[in-house]
Amino acid sequence: MSHVDKDKLVIFCAHIPFRGGTSVTDESHENYDGVLDLLAEFSEAHIMIGHTHYQQKYIHKRNGKTILEHVHGAACGAWWTANLCADGTPNGYSVYEISGNTVANQYYKSTNKEAGYQIRAYSATQVFGKSGSLTFGWAANAPAMNDAKCIVANVWNSDASGNWKVSLWQNGTKVCDMTRVKTYDYWAYAYHVLYYSKSVGTTWGKNLDHYYYGNLASGTPETADFEIVAEDGMGNTYRTSKLQTDFIGF
Repeated sequence: MSHVDKDKLVIFCAHIPFRGGTSVTDESHENYDGVLDLLAEFSEAHIMIGHTHYQQKYIHKRNGKTILEHVHGAACGAWWTANLCADGTPNGYSVYEISGNTVANQYYKSTNKEAGYQIRAYSATQVFGKSGSLTFGWAANAPAMNDAKCIVANVWNSDASGNWKVSLWQNGTKVCDMTRVKTYDYWAYAYHVLYYSKSVGTTWGKNLDHYYYGNLASGTPETADFEIVAEDGMGNTYRTSKLQTDFIGF
């Protein structure tokens, strides 16, 4: 790397996630600090990761630089079980468009879906099933979302950098900026557990932070004329006005 000019874009690829590693006690993240220090020397750096079968963007702050770690969803979904990853991300892959020394555009391409398919929306009060003590639904598990007007969005390619803006609209009028939250995709979780006999509390449900919620001005998600709008900070705007209510047609 000493032979690479500092104004270059550098992409570091590995298999297991690099986020949260240590340089002493975890040999799978050996030289964690040193690698981040090295990447921070360049104009722009990204870390590309697989392994987990879910989609996550992890932000490293190092020596005044932001290094984005892309943990990618899988083309085979959650280990060849269905057409979903463990966090509700559709089977697919990421597309990166590079211009000069920057990633100028990036999006997640879902298998058999158009490139604009980036959001799945749910009614927070809908229950998708029950297994043991776990009820698969947001209102049943989070008091903040226990409202008949609450709508939840899985925006699987989003990150917490502040570049993404997700808003809720009703009857053509903006209602609110939706709140980013760490939670499960209970619809996808229920699908894996109830239809494929996977276990609760294992890798088949992932508690991640690429979800958003907000309350409609009136009515319920099932009856309202709503639209969720996601802007990614790279010039792309994604929209959905469809509510996912069952396991058919996704």
